[in-house]
Amino acid sequence: MTPQQAELLCAAVTPSAVKELADALRCDRSNVTRLVDRASAHGYLSRRGEEEDGRVTVVELTPQGERLAKRFLEVLEAQTEALRAAWSANRAAVAVEVLNEISNSLDAAKEPARRRRKRFSP
Repeated sequence: MTPQQAELLCAAVTPSAVKELADALRCDRSNVTRLVDRASAHGYLSRRGEEEDGRVTVVELTPQGERLAKRFLEVLEAQTEALRAAWSANRAAVAVEVLNEISNSLDAAKEPARRRRKRFSP
């Protein structure tokens, strides 16, 4: 399993539309669709149409996917806890601040590209 597939399973802990998953994973919907296709083929995810809008595909974890996502999240939490234990509270706060700034910058840089793409779409 690739890191992107593991991230998808963790993001899909609650049933989510493909668009929501794309936003959470910071990637294009077509990429998420391919990831969902592979995870579905392995039995980790299932899809269904949204009750209110059948055009929207909702992705949910299967029991097998839930077990795997839980395991990934436990490993991530253990790694995060190890970092917290090794760093002072001040250092951890600075790291969180820097990572949030990077995340916000990436989001801001992506927005103009999305607008350009939409503007030139047929």
